[in-house]
Amino acid sequence: MVKPLSLFQYKDCAKKVAVVGQVGCVPLDFPVLKSVLMGRNPHKHFLNQETKIDCDIALDALKQVGLEGYEHRRFATLSDGEKQCVMMARTIAQEPSFFILDEPMKHLDIHQQLHILDLLKRLKITVLTTMQDINLASSYCERFIVMQDGRLVANGSPNEIPTKQLVEEVFQVEATIWTHPLTLKAQVIYVSPGMKQGTFELQLKRWLQS
Repeated sequence: MVKPLSLFQYKDCAKKVAVVGQVGCVPLDFPVLKSVLMGRNPHKHFLNQETKIDCDIALDALKQVGLEGYEHRRFATLSDGEKQCVMMARTIAQEPSFFILDEPMKHLDIHQQLHILDLLKRLKITVLTTMQDINLASSYCERFIVMQDGRLVANGSPNEIPTKQLVEEVFQVEATIWTHPLTLKAQVIYVSPGMKQGTFELQLKRWLQS
């Protein structure tokens, strides 16, 4: 029998579920290690100090997200992408069995995006996330849900959902769908009027020069 969420104590719930929002923030400008150690709060009493085990878990989490050596940096001095990685490290240090992530890729550069998504895949835990990048979602997610104006538009596997018709109807952009040669997952190539105009001018110039 499934236990209703309302019956969980706060700490019991925090041991199972962790949330990362769009903008990483902490109440005060703590050092990075202290920020990550907040993820250990569900595993200790309120007045207890962090143990060496807690510190080791936090340092390992920083290493996993690519921020090894950042433990003494002040949180406020970090870039938005680094702050997001600190929040991800805090979530990993929390050791939950379920992640809820609200656009976790928003502030990350391309390398950080791929690194974090590879990390989440290696952790082998359940992840519920919102993403704007259809190609990343298709490459890494096992289930694909598309929402529009609060309505469920599509629900299925990554190879079923990204279709030319769906992308054009939901996102109002012309698109071409192709299969990634490594992942064999559906990928989207967007086409704007500006791209078409540029292509036409290039083709015309080549024709005039021929």
